[in-house]
Amino acid sequence: MDWAKREKDHTEQAVHNEVLLDHIRSNLGKDFFDWRVAVAFYVCVHSVDAKLATKSVAVRDHLERNMHVAGNLAGISTDYLLFYTESKNARYDPEYRITVDESRVQMFEKMMGTIKAFVPK
Repeated sequence: MDWAKREKDHTEQAVHNEVLLDHIRSNLGKDFFDWRVAVAFYVCVHSVDAKLATKSVAVRDHLERNMHVAGNLAGISTDYLLFYTESKNARYDPEYRITVDESRVQMFEKMMGTIKAFVPK
């Protein structure tokens, strides 16, 4: 496997997802807090996958990724696993979009910044 290419591809996907997040934040306002959380989480997913590629690790699904985050990326594991749960709520709980507020969304977007810091430069 070409680990450098995999790292680069995941880093580029994280950036691509963040462009979408910026668009949602700027143009769609408060109607899409659920999607802001979901897209921010996928910025983190690809950031984590890029970092795992630097360790020659590829994952197939969220469960495997969560295990590697807990075992190999202790500095972000608490935030990442919390974000994972929040994203699941944003994606699957129809009450989420009605009950979530801006401060909670901003908290997770800030958390995204912490997780992104693990992206290889």
